[in-house]
Amino acid sequence: MDGRKPGEVPTDPEAYEALLKRWGLDDDALGISALRRTRSDASGPATPKTPAEAEAVPPVEDLHEGAGVGAAEFDSPVVSDDGDFDDAAEPEQPTPDKPDADLTEADATLAGVEDDSDEVGLGFLDDSESTLMSATERKTRRVWLRRSLVILAVVLGLIAVTAGFYLVVSLQALQSLKRDPGLMPTDDGFQTAPVNVTGPLNFVLMGSDSRGSDRGRSDSLMVAHLNATRDKVYLITLPRDLYVPIPAHGKNKINAAYSFGGPALTVKTVQNLMTTRMDHTVMINFEGFIGLTTDVGGVTVFNETDSTNLGFHFPRGNITISGEEALAYVRERYALPGGDLDRAARQRNVVKALILKLLKPEVLANPATFNAVVTKLGGYVTVDDKLTNELIWTTATSLNIRSADDIRQLQAPLSGFASIDGVGSVDLVDTPKMNELAQAVANDSLGAYWQQYGEE
Repeated sequence: MDGRKPGEVPTDPEAYEALLKRWGLDDDALGISALRRTRSDASGPATPKTPAEAEAVPPVEDLHEGAGVGAAEFDSPVVSDDGDFDDAAEPEQPTPDKPDADLTEADATLAGVEDDSDEVGLGFLDDSESTLMSATERKTRRVWLRRSLVILAVVLGLIAVTAGFYLVVSLQALQSLKRDPGLMPTDDGFQTAPVNVTGPLNFVLMGSDSRGSDRGRSDSLMVAHLNATRDKVYLITLPRDLYVPIPAHGKNKINAAYSFGGPALTVKTVQNLMTTRMDHTVMINFEGFIGLTTDVGGVTVFNETDSTNLGFHFPRGNITISGEEALAYVRERYALPGGDLDRAARQRNVVKALILKLLKPEVLANPATFNAVVTKLGGYVTVDDKLTNELIWTTATSLNIRSADDIRQLQAPLSGFASIDGVGSVDLVDTPKMNELAQAVANDSLGAYWQQYGEE
């Protein structure tokens, strides 16, 4: 022995080199060479050191820390009585057969002692160097994985709750719909045809001006054609003064069919005119429906004609309307150059704008607005009894309507106007073009017809 106590760091540079060689390091990596040069420059050739000088040499742990290696991983070796560095002093590492006593079973698993990542489906998290990964690194990775899974579970839970809310509200609105078996005719050949729910669908939309016990006449009449791919809706207005044959009542204005035989006779008249089946009927409280414009924060339309009605002024250009103002806008016809035809155009524009507004994120993604609109909508609408909740839901969730361009407007073609004794002023049907329109509806080819005759 050279007077050093067991475990004391050797001060001789040669001893350091032997120690570093054993650990697979070198003096350049740990800065010892630089230390030697500094000491050499300051004091000349190396001379034997006194015990006090030896104590001034930085311990190996400090050198390790200076080189970026944690000193805790390199304890000073114990020197045996024969001067050799005792291997038994190196810290015992856990082995697959004998995990360290301080490691829990979970830590041992994370350290690779019992790594079963593949068995639990998490093997994709390990890279090709996973066998060299420390227990700390593995544990950190698993902690973040668990946290990520918790966050994901919370997000999915919120989505489920939100979806549940919308589903409940929608189902409640569907349950509030009034269903009337008398809205569809049952005594004509069109209704005996089989229903193809995946093909195009034709809906007759009726708004009534009935008051009290008086049935009145249909205030507005449209056919909504939804194509088979569900990415286009065609709103076809049938002007109320359209002069057409009404079954069992001769020729008259089309809106007279409602007063003669209610919705069923109106649908039968439309089917005869367009020579194709109407699948469903939707009766709309038009005043209440337009009132939804208030719930959605108003709708914006382009107004062709400057006009004033019921105290509201509508300048030419884009206008935003809601509530009573919107009703005044769609009711006006006498101040418009085209009379009832211009009023029908206004109604189509407002209905289109309202549909688009209902589909916007600020309505759909706002629970309060969505609840208000859907709840009221159910009270404004009556449908035929074949239009079930399931069919409405299936149709609504299959829609691919993305923009205003996907809702297209058409009007029944006219050849002119006339005054008929006992009937009054009427709109005359352009029969050749009406035949084209009817064929396009029947064949689900309204796209080509709209390109030629449609409204922008």
